[in-house]
Amino acid sequence: MNRTALFTLTIALTICLLASAGCTGTSGTSAQPQVVTTQTPPAVSFNATPVQYAQVNGVMLGYREFGSGEPVLISLYSDDAAGLMTALGYDSMHVYGVSMGSSVSQQLAIDHPERVQKVVLDSSAYSVRLPETKKLLGEIEGAAASPAVTEGVHREAQANLAWNGSWDGLSGIHKDVMLVVGTNDDLTPDPVSVRMAGQINGSWLVRFKGLPHAASHYKPVEYGENALYFLGMDESP
Repeated sequence: MNRTALFTLTIALTICLLASAGCTGTSGTSAQPQVVTTQTPPAVSFNATPVQYAQVNGVMLGYREFGSGEPVLISLYSDDAAGLMTALGYDSMHVYGVSMGSSVSQQLAIDHPERVQKVVLDSSAYSVRLPETKKLLGEIEGAAASPAVTEGVHREAQANLAWNGSWDGLSGIHKDVMLVVGTNDDLTPDPVSVRMAGQINGSWLVRFKGLPHAASHYKPVEYGENALYFLGMDESP
């Protein structure tokens, strides 16, 4: 293989609701009552069910069942990302992770370093339990406890809360890493990225003045040019 590609890590959990309905017609006779039998679907295991892949508008998507109550972990997401690379036919890729995606990207670089080329960590934190990330933690705890959120959001919140963080592994990342953060980010404030940059040897730190959390949609051209410049830079000795 040994092919090179820009890999944008996007975490999306899609919940498909399948509804079945009976069809009625007017044949001149009165409708007969229908007896509907409800069956409980068998439990599905995360570990026993392989990731499935689908081609949608030229994009390969990886997905798995929600399972039978097994916890969803950040490490599971990173394992899935490594598996997606294999499914796409690549040995390794550049990785761009935003917000929760940056947590998955950190774990991917730690657990599967051979699959990672360069890494961009946008709006990052090495743990949700930091003095600077109290607002983020509150929102995640609220999502985990709320019955109103979708199952996908609920599981993502649980994964964040179960994550032990990446601090101890950051110094072992021997890849080209760029951290990106807005100076007005109130969920993963820029002092956290500054601290992470000091822990990852040789990493870059780019701070966008006055921008909030995950702000690429505010300045897409600037963010895109910044990423392409970093990915195109040859830092080999």
